[in-house]
Amino acid sequence: MEGDEITPFRIDAIETRKKSCGAIKSVFASAFPGEKPHICNVCSKGFSTSSSLNTHRRIHTGEKPHKCPECGKCFTASSNLYYHRMTHTKSKPHKCAWCPRSYPTPGELRAHAAAHARHATLLTNGYK
Repeated sequence: MEGDEITPFRIDAIETRKKSCGAIKSVFASAFPGEKPHICNVCSKGFSTSSSLNTHRRIHTGEKPHKCPECGKCFTASSNLYYHRMTHTKSKPHKCAWCPRSYPTPGELRAHAAAHARHATLLTNGYK
């Protein structure tokens, strides 16, 4: 039958329909980088996902729903609680590629790696 032909576009459309709502949003975000359709009604900052906007809104409301079971400290985002809990366990899973040091968060490792980069730049330019 005409129109029933399976084309790559139709396969993509069928696969997209099978995905969950969150996955479709992820596909949209990667297809339109820089798009920030979710706008904060307090400060007008834009976000690519509604969940990012919801987390951001907590800055304005002061809500901190993620509580550390060890010390009771509260956080706006679950990821912040995740990294905070590493301070209690002393876990440092993020290892430096250039030296034996390790860090509890990717951000701390990035800051440390930047120090290696600055040092390498100084050596390249003839400074010690």
